[in-house]
Amino acid sequence: MNLQRLLTSSIDELEARERILRSALVLFNRHGAHRVSPDRIIEDAKVARMTFFRHFKSKAALVAECLHIRDEDFFERLQTASIAKSGRPQEAILGIFDALKRWMDEPDYRGSVFIRGLNDYPVEDDVDSGASAIVRGHFEKLATLVEQRLKAFRPKDYKTLTPQVLSLIAGSVVVSQATKSSHIAVLCKAAANKLLDQ
Repeated sequence: MNLQRLLTSSIDELEARERILRSALVLFNRHGAHRVSPDRIIEDAKVARMTFFRHFKSKAALVAECLHIRDEDFFERLQTASIAKSGRPQEAILGIFDALKRWMDEPDYRGSVFIRGLNDYPVEDDVDSGASAIVRGHFEKLATLVEQRLKAFRPKDYKTLTPQVLSLIAGSVVVSQATKSSHIAVLCKAAANKLLDQ
């Protein structure tokens, strides 16, 4: 499901299930999933309680669906941005920081639901929705993407470089959320470029 279509379409163009998802995506992003009740989503989406539970058996199931949508959107952005276009193979890594900056500059940017999710969805508490598996899977996919891009042009030391680049990516997201500034993505891109030039 396309996140941008969900967030930018007129509410009247959306079916009931999509209105529930849109309301949940916006409210969870703004307030955190644990602070938003099903009743708040039902009211915001302008659906009946029965309609909500016909589409989502529980709030946990809705949270899991929202995490899937955010995950797909994030990796679609990174896949597009992490392609070397000018023949410099490290552009495949540096493009990730360009995508992060564009994301951080969006008006609804509130940081990463996945970084927050490491604490919000501990494995031992997550018997219903699989939210913790989605969160951990997100970071595994990110590590795989970075590793694949690095392996293509640094086959001898990509294993050493992968956690360093991942730290710059995650660090830029955390700092941007704390400072409300996207400039950290520019600084981390420069640091990654220096690292990859060594």
